Amino acid sequence: MLNKRPGWRKCQAQLQGLPLLSKQYLVARPTFQELSISRGRIRHHGGVNRLRFAVLVLFAGCRAPADPAEASPRCAPVVLDERRLDFTEDEGSGRVVADVRAFLLLEDGRVRLRISASAVGPRVDPVPGFQGIRGANRIAAEELQSILRKERGMLATRRGTGVETERGREARRGRIPERRLNPDGTLDLDAESREEFPLEAVFETAPPGDGVYTTELVVDGRPRLRVVYRVKDNSGRISALEAVDGHGNRP
Repeated sequence: MLNKRPGWRKCQAQLQGLPLLSKQYLVARPTFQELSISRGRIRHHGGVNRLRFAVLVLFAGCRAPADPAEASPRCAPVVLDERRLDFTEDEGSGRVVADVRAFLLLEDGRVRLRISASAVGPRVDPVPGFQGIRGANRIAAEELQSILRKERGMLATRRGTGVETERGREARRGRIPERRLNPDGTLDLDAESREEFPLEAVFETAPPGDGVYTTELVVDGRPRLRVVYRVKDNSGRISALEAVDGHGNRP
């Protein structure tokens, strides 16, 4: 259930560098929480100072430390709703090539939609042959790289009589785990790709305001994913996340 009481705000307090949507750091109830980290040390103006700061999670969101010399926590989006989908390959084999997720996020008092497509995940099938390892798909990673570099993909949201579009961005980058045949004929079972790829791509809408919306992920002029969702009073619910042309399996 979404929190319907007006004025309530939830936020995720995190230190710089932690994953933006890591649920380990989400605050489930927006009453009050203090995260106090003391006895940490940072190097500041050539000396070593003690670091102490408190992150206060109140109705208004994250409060930064009063002392500018102290590290400032980051107020991250709150996940209002989430859906996921196994995206399957074009050939109709049912092989899962990407982990797709849709999030409705509340940030700075506004709701927006985020769609992520990942070439890694526990349900992702490997490329055929001895090289692939379950949990990652190199072909999908190469496709994400092409979509982002060549700007082949975008989100299209219907609003009234018009359509608003947004481009995607790279969210994670790294090497794909794979098996490799060594020159001496032995097989390396714990190798990685020599090249780095985008492991995850993210597409986000602008805050739409209250209403019911349909957003599609369009690649090369063809819709590949469709999300239907409702936004009202800083709350929201995703009613559908589906692949277009039969490219999806619901987990």
